[in-house]
Parts: sequence; structure tokens; C-alpha cells
Amino acid sequence: MAPPALRVVLPRRLSWADVDRIAEALGSGPEARLVTLEGEGGFFCEGGALDDAGEPRPRRFAMLLAALERDPRPVIALVDGAAMGAGVGLAAAADLVLATRRASFGLPETLLGLVPAMVFPVLARRIGMPRARRLALGAEPLSAEEAHRSGLVDELTDDLAASLRRQARRLSRMDPQAVATIKALAADHFATPPGYEEEAAARLLELMAREETRARIRRFLAGDTPWPDEDAS
Repeated sequence: MAPPALRVVLPRRLSWADVDRIAEALGSGPEARLVTLEGEGGFFCEGGALDDAGEPRPRRFAMLLAALERDPRPVIALVDGAAMGAGVGLAAAADLVLATRRASFGLPETLLGLVPAMVFPVLARRIGMPRARRLALGAEPLSAEEAHRSGLVDELTDDLAASLRRQARRLSRMDPQAVATIKALAADHFATPPGYEEEAAARLLELMAREETRARIRRFLAGDTPWPDEDAS
């Protein structure tokens, strides 16, 4: 029998309140032996809600990613559809990523005048610095197959539920204390370098305060791209 799971459902676009809600959820359900991250309606998570009026707290999101990496239970991301921005970070922080073939993974922040500051370290740990840097610089989103080849996706499947059941049965045979120990060792000794989060958060907030960035975001939310179309001439 598969172990009981704590199911965390992600919104299509993540607000700062959602970040707190997910962090609180990880502290609930102590009987759960497994955590799943999943979206709804054909989306995993398309990043942050750009029109969110809440106070920006980038280091709070970094703490959520760290909590997922350190959680003593196995964390499985079920990706069906787009994972963008913060969604990529949530997937990368999971221990196991199962994805359908319509999944995609991208970091569009630089198009908006922003940077994936808190996502970058966890993604680099997952797929390596060069690949993470290229994606952060605005490379085209990775298809499910490309993400699988890069190590961001662990298994491609046409049936997420069936794959989850199979993986959960396998994980149920593992000793919980041993699982918690290896996750703690990895989190303690392969962590984000000291000082990175503070500096990255400060630089991100500086970018968010720029009029150019705000203009790009306004145009994007209005349905227009906030950058020149070089092919239009």
C-alpha cells in the first residue's frame, strides 16, 4: 500500500499569500510519509502573480524552496503543462519530478526586467550551473523531453497518477529516518552560498522598482509583449 501523502495544490500564478500557505501546509499532516506538488487545469505553476499587491518577500520564497529540499519526507512534483518562473523552482526543489509530455519549463523573468533570483540556486543544483544560467538568460522554455535529458525531469509519463502510485509504493519501502538523513546532509552541505539570498533579494527589489520594469509588466498584463519585436521591421 502506498504511504499517505500530503497533497499541495499550486495555483496557476503564485501570490505571496500562497507562498505562506504552502509553507504552512508543509508543517501540517505529520502522518504523511510523502509530499506531492501539483497544479490544476493543465498548468503546474506559471510563476508569481505580477499584479499581486502584497509586499514582495523574495527571501520568503527562498525559505519555501529550502523547506522543500529539507523536508524529511520525499517530495514529488507532478508537472502537467507549464512550469514557469517560480514553478520551475518548485519543481527543481522536489526530490522526484514526474512530467507529462505536454509539460514545459521556462524562466521568462529577464523579458520583464526581472531575474529568477531565488530560483537560480536550486535549479543550478538540479541541472548544473551552465544550463541553469542559459535558461535564466531567457533561453526558450525546455520541452518535457529536453527537461528529461537535462535532469530536471526524472520520469516522463502518459499517466501521472499511475506513475505516482508506482513511485509511492517504492518509496514506502525506504526507511524514513534514512531518507530524512540524506536530505538533511544534502541541504546542509550543498546549500546556497552564504550571503547569496540577501544580495539577490536586494538586487531583485531594485529591478522591481525601476519604471522600465513596471512598464514591461503593465504591457504584459495588458496582453502585449513589453519588449521590442525585432522581427516586425
